[in-house]
Amino acid sequence: MNSRMLIIPSIDVSRRKVVRIKRHELAGSIQSFTPVEAAKYWEREGAERLHLIDIDGAKEGRLVNLDIIWEITSNVEIPVQVGGGVRTPNDVRKLAKIGASAVIYRPKPLNDPRKLGEFRKFPNLIIAVDLLEDGTPRGYDGKVEVSELGRWIGEVLYRSMSRGVLITDVAVEGLETGPRIELLESIVEEIYGYLDTGTDGFGYMSR
Repeated sequence: MNSRMLIIPSIDVSRRKVVRIKRHELAGSIQSFTPVEAAKYWEREGAERLHLIDIDGAKEGRLVNLDIIWEITSNVEIPVQVGGGVRTPNDVRKLAKIGASAVIYRPKPLNDPRKLGEFRKFPNLIIAVDLLEDGTPRGYDGKVEVSELGRWIGEVLYRSMSRGVLITDVAVEGLETGPRIELLESIVEEIYGYLDTGTDGFGYMSR
């Protein structure tokens, strides 16, 4: 298993401002810099990749801040993975066209084979999974035990043929308490066991 860890700075955008998110809820805006200035700052600091989320798009279920996304991808040299409001294959195409290096998609429901199949042709797709406090995935039609979670995520990756998975731990998101390491380790171990060769990588968000 490749043990290299890549820390990716996250920029959340709402109403054209950089905002703070705590446990998936808006927790205020940051007035000191614009989204583009934030992206340039992280690039200067040595970030190898940026994680950009259109919070307005995520809430409305459609792409909203396309102009800001394009402005960011046009002003930095490093790859920018983008999510928020992605619902259709055409949304993936639109984001790729304006410079997104990878597109984050959260299927609803997560275990819908038809939905996952529609996105199999996109090599730049990252599947997003939100974990609730008890360690189970949000938006899953059914019940998944924590002990089976990694294997289930592996199956989702296999069905979608995505390049990776982004796991957001809603229980600790934005609290600056650090990740739940034991939960993450068990998930990654099960995923690699299910897929055998693994995928491009796994992202874990706790901030």
